[in-house]
Amino acid sequence: MSVELIVPTLGESITEATVSKWLKKIGESFEVDEPLVEIETDKITVEVPAPSAGVLSEIKVKEGKDVNIGGVLGIIGEIDATTPSKEKKQLPEEEVSKENKKTKVVSNNQNNLTNDSKLSPSVKKILEENNLESSKIKSSREDGRLTKADVLEHLKNPSKNNNKSSMEREEIVPLSKIRRTIATRLKEAQNTAAILTTFNEIDMSEIINVREAKKEDFMKRYDVK
Repeated sequence: MSVELIVPTLGESITEATVSKWLKKIGESFEVDEPLVEIETDKITVEVPAPSAGVLSEIKVKEGKDVNIGGVLGIIGEIDATTPSKEKKQLPEEEVSKENKKTKVVSNNQNNLTNDSKLSPSVKKILEENNLESSKIKSSREDGRLTKADVLEHLKNPSKNNNKSSMEREEIVPLSKIRRTIATRLKEAQNTAAILTTFNEIDMSEIINVREAKKEDFMKRYDVK
C-alpha cells in the first residue's frame, strides 16, 4: 500500500515551500521518522520525516520547485521482499568499482611522480621556492617535459594559466527562498525610506558678540572661561 508524503503545516502565514534537497533517491529504503526531503520557506528550513517505513517509489516535486502546503512531495511504497537480495548482489560490484577507483588514483599519483622525476634540478628548485605544481604549467616541448624557461614564463604571466582554472571554480548558485526574501525586504526599504541629508544654517553672530562682551566679567566671577 502506497503512502503520500505531504508537505506539513509550517505556520499561519506560510502558504508554499521550495524543495531544496532530496535526502533519499528513488528505490532507497528507510525507516519511520527518517528524513526524506529538505524543504525551505522564506522563514525556515525543515526536514520532512517519513510517516512510515518503506521505499521511495516516486518523486512528485523535483529540487528547486515550489509546492503548496499540503501538497504531495512523493510516494512511499512498501519494502519488497526481494530488495535485500538485490542489494547483496550489488555489493560485490560496488566493491569492484571502488577498487578500480583506487587503482586509478594510484596510477595517477605514479604518473605524477614519474613526470616530476624527469624535471631538472633547477626546475625543481624554482617549483619548490614558488610552491608550484608541474602539472599546472604548460610545457613548450613536444615530449611535455618542463624547462626552466617554461616555469619562468609561468611566473611572469600567471594570469594566462590561471584564467581557465578560475573560470572552472566559478559556480552560479541560485538564491534560496530566505535570501530572496531578505533581498526583497532590503530593496523595499530602500525604495520607501527617504534617503537624504538635511543642512540647517544658523546665524550665531549675535551670540558670539554677547559672549565676547561678557567673557572677562564671567572670568572674574567664576574663574572659568
